[in-house]
Amino acid sequence: MKLGRDTPYARSSDERSAIGDVCCEWRGFTDLLPADVAVAEWAADDTGDELHPAEEACVRGALPKRRREFAAGRACARRALRRLGIRDVPLLPGPTRSPLWPAGIVGSITHCSNYVAAAVARSDRLSGIGIDAEPAVPLSPRVVAMVCTPHEIARSRDLPPGVAWSKLLFSAKESFYKCYHPHTGFFLDFLDVELDIQPATAHFRARLIRADAPSICGRRQLEGRFGRAGGLWLTQVSV
Repeated sequence: MKLGRDTPYARSSDERSAIGDVCCEWRGFTDLLPADVAVAEWAADDTGDELHPAEEACVRGALPKRRREFAAGRACARRALRRLGIRDVPLLPGPTRSPLWPAGIVGSITHCSNYVAAAVARSDRLSGIGIDAEPAVPLSPRVVAMVCTPHEIARSRDLPPGVAWSKLLFSAKESFYKCYHPHTGFFLDFLDVELDIQPATAHFRARLIRADAPSICGRRQLEGRFGRAGGLWLTQVSV
């Protein structure tokens, strides 16, 4: 199954009532990202692409699940790169397992529940991109304490009920980190970033609260967008 702007995501009546007017239901990352970004997304078990020989070496001996996710992400990324006129390049993992993009390109990949998406752009148009997809189910109380700051936990009590806001916070922080780390090389904890969710507009603000964390492009706060698609939270941060 290939997903894109022309393929609607199914949703149940329960999902619709839970979402209500709280946030937007998107068809995919194409609807969430700036127009300068090339996006490809589809089911992780339906890529139909082979790994580049250099990529194959990176997952030799890996468990089948890990190899499938890796191959799906690379196939999806190459499809997005072709939309920018870039073909047949290996996408090797860097020291933190993030893809090493071709010169002049920024990008991000996400895998989730048999779903894969990749987003790429030219670096003269955008300085960074981070995308993430997660099942829209709540985090356990133990994990909430590791992911959400006291301010975020307090604010979430005022958000409309029936929506997995804790998982949205998790996903949004993942997107922030994917955008942030390639610029700075700095490792962040979930509690180093604090979010303000704006349900009415499906936007969020992500702010660095760790004092010694470097800024990104001179900023300590970035804007992001979020949406729901087929039972998933989709989040993106771009600079």
